[in-house]
Amino acid sequence: MSTRNKSGAFVSLLLFMTLAFVVGAFFGEDIRAMVRAAEGTPGTYQPVQATPSTPPPPQASPAATPPATTPAANMQTMQLHVPAIQVYAVQLAIFSTPENAREDRERLQQLGVQSILYETNGRYRLLDSVYTQQADAQVVREQYMQRNIDAYVVLLDSGSIYWSLTATEEANSLVEAAVQQARRQIVLALGLPAQIRDGTQADICEQAAQIAEQLRSQSDILTRVFETQSSDLLEQLTDMLGTTAALMDEVAGLHNTDRLEFISVLQYNVLQGMAHYTHVASAQ
Repeated sequence: MSTRNKSGAFVSLLLFMTLAFVVGAFFGEDIRAMVRAAEGTPGTYQPVQATPSTPPPPQASPAATPPATTPAANMQTMQLHVPAIQVYAVQLAIFSTPENAREDRERLQQLGVQSILYETNGRYRLLDSVYTQQADAQVVREQYMQRNIDAYVVLLDSGSIYWSLTATEEANSLVEAAVQQARRQIVLALGLPAQIRDGTQADICEQAAQIAEQLRSQSDILTRVFETQSSDLLEQLTDMLGTTAALMDEVAGLHNTDRLEFISVLQYNVLQGMAHYTHVASAQ
């Protein structure tokens, strides 16, 4: 390369460097700040903030849509069948009027025989007690016969309960379970007199208290259903359970009573519970 060409290149390089120095002196900081801002590095550069616009006036909310009407509960008709309760008893006499029955009961008392006036369907029977097993009743009958007192073993049948109830599925289920449970408790109550020979008076009182509690519980269930579902039979069942629970409460409170009196009250009360159940069944 000639000496002239080298001199021209040197002059050009010197001019370029002078221009770069001038530009950097005046605009370098702005350029570096823009680069730092673009890369997210803190620096002195502050981006321009947008001026917030005035918010639009609030618009009225559309009227709330009322909730859809709840459809009517699904009503169902339940056919309820409660089997009859059957127990045995030793019958000493039977009359068509309560006056004749009471008169004969006094006669038996003079002979040292305690009997219970049991009324069903217009017939007034004098019974000594109830027995869940026919053989037990037969043994007692023979004892009376040996004393020349006429006695017979009879079957006490409450009759079945057939009932049609139109209500919700839940109410029907509650009623069915309550009535079946109540029937079981009444059967247990009828079996209490047979425990007198082997069980203690305190044990029988405790069982009577448990039966009473269960009967009240089922009565409360039927009462709640009856508040929304009118039914004559439902009302009768509720009253019957409450009455029978009270009879068992009386038995439960006889812990320290004379044994003969305890036996008399026990036999009378369980028979009355049977009678109340029979009245409900026969009222249909």
